[in-house]
Amino acid sequence: KFVLTKLTKRVAAKVDFQVIEGGYPSVGRRNGSLLVKTPYILFLDADIRLLDTRILSDIFKEKLMEKYDLLTSKISTSERYDWIFRWFDRFQKISIFLKSPFAVGSFQLWNTDVYWQVGGYNPEYIVAEDYAISKQVNPKRFGVLNTKKVWTSPRRFKKKGLWYMVKLMTASYLNRNNSDFFKKDHDYWK
Repeated sequence: KFVLTKLTKRVAAKVDFQVIEGGYPSVGRRNGSLLVKTPYILFLDADIRLLDTRILSDIFKEKLMEKYDLLTSKISTSERYDWIFRWFDRFQKISIFLKSPFAVGSFQLWNTDVYWQVGGYNPEYIVAEDYAISKQVNPKRFGVLNTKKVWTSPRRFKKKGLWYMVKLMTASYLNRNNSDFFKKDHDYWK
């Protein structure tokens, strides 16, 4: 168990870190969520960089979580691959219209009660677990943070390629009601 305290001019924050048993992302996220005792829970991938340290405080200052049960974010990456993420932004808007919201797992801020109402992360899901849970949220209570200050490496696209990622995203949507689909890795982890 680790405790980190960071003092800034604006905020004094205490963050309690605990090392938990992991595995595939859904297992680690589920195990971590079992420890949460706060009204909100943030899932933030290890390869995500918040380029503006005020992002989270601004979300609460603007009372966005009164409007949303699940808030995700646009994600930026290196210039060569950023155009792919901008197309992904369009897909997120379409997913709301289709009443099947898609929040990237790399940044999900949940109302904790709603997170548990939809069942939390299913530890049996090996791929697209972020979509499997976010699609259950009421589309009217789902939001996408409009920022370029949440950044990640393009490693998934470098490793798997654009075509593979588009096929996986499409197959995830087409199989959205087929839980067995999410229990197979579809060569994602190879």
